[in-house]
Amino acid sequence: MTAPKGVPADRSRVVELLGEPRFNSFFDPAWEGLESELGLALPDDYKWFVSAFGPCVLHGTFYVPHPQGVSLNLPDYIAYVSEEARDAREHLPEEFPNPVVPEAGGLVPVVETFQGDRVFLRPPADDDGWTVMVGWDTMRWDWHRMGFVAFLERVLGEPPEIPLISRDSFEWPEVPYRLSEYRNANSAS
Repeated sequence: MTAPKGVPADRSRVVELLGEPRFNSFFDPAWEGLESELGLALPDDYKWFVSAFGPCVLHGTFYVPHPQGVSLNLPDYIAYVSEEARDAREHLPEEFPNPVVPEAGGLVPVVETFQGDRVFLRPPADDDGWTVMVGWDTMRWDWHRMGFVAFLERVLGEPPEIPLISRDSFEWPEVPYRLSEYRNANSAS
């Protein structure tokens, strides 16, 4: 069976790691507004994941905002990181060597971890397509020449190929969960 246009052909590993998506709104109109504002079309595998699972917090430490998220709002997160990046590039360019949207060719911030690490989507350059950059809280940068879903599989696998999620710092909630559902469940008790 062929996946619908825009949905990664093999998303089975992510579903195996996280369970069936609770949401299936790939064709979410929120993406159109955000992409128009950014002046670029984000990669389909990333949009599929966020629309199917987000907004969410994976393993209590991997925060994934959504274009219409209340607490995990992607446009607000992008604006915040963009402003912070402009300041950092002005004062400490060696520690923040990459431009961030809205700068031309800028990275798009899409995930933050509890430890302060950030995951960015790197727009296509030459013929490489969208790839992933990780800005570690240590000011080290790693470029992963793969799409977002392939990157996520390596982060979530056991053992993780990319040690971005700390699994031993907290008692983990069931993943994935929607932050609003978690808050509603806790406020009822």
